[in-house]
Amino acid sequence: MSHALFIPKEDAFVSAPPSKAPETLIALGNWILLLSVAGFLFSIAGGYTHADFFSFELQVFSHILMMLCAGTIKLGYVIRLNGLRQSALSTPNTRSGT
Repeated sequence: MSHALFIPKEDAFVSAPPSKAPETLIALGNWILLLSVAGFLFSIAGGYTHADFFSFELQVFSHILMMLCAGTIKLGYVIRLNGLRQSALSTPNTRSGT
């Protein structure tokens, strides 16, 4: 048994076909944003506007949910921006030089 490093031949590296990663990231970011904003609005309704209808525990939960949704809104936005950047980098520049 040899402990030598395995070095692949140069022809072993094949370029991958274009992937759907940017579109997937954009869609994922959009869904995270949509669900987070909906959760944020429900938490505002449960914690502030309709607080009289809920118990103290549910009001505390809605305030915690509001902070979690604010964080996931930011996360969804960053994921969406990353997908848009990858999409822009993978698209050839078709701008004319005029």
